[in-house]
Amino acid sequence: MELRVREIIRRETGLDITEKCRREEYVELRALYYTVLSEMGYKCCRISRTLGKQHGTIIHGLNYYKNINSTKINQLKQLIIKELL
Repeated sequence: MELRVREIIRRETGLDITEKCRREEYVELRALYYTVLSEMGYKCCRISRTLGKQHGTIIHGLNYYKNINSTKINQLKQLIIKELL
């Protein structure tokens, strides 16, 4: 499932969230990725292994997502959920 989420994000944005980059677009998309997987039942440790991150990074990303106020990110989340179901 995590590969499918990454593929959808890459297809829709043209960005690869596995790249080591701290630009805002990447940070927001990784936070979206963490949130979608978390809502699908993945635990922080399992999410962290999918991108080679530490579980603390995932927790920070989940908290960061709560503060994102972007229609584009919210629309992408709805698209991902729709395609996964």
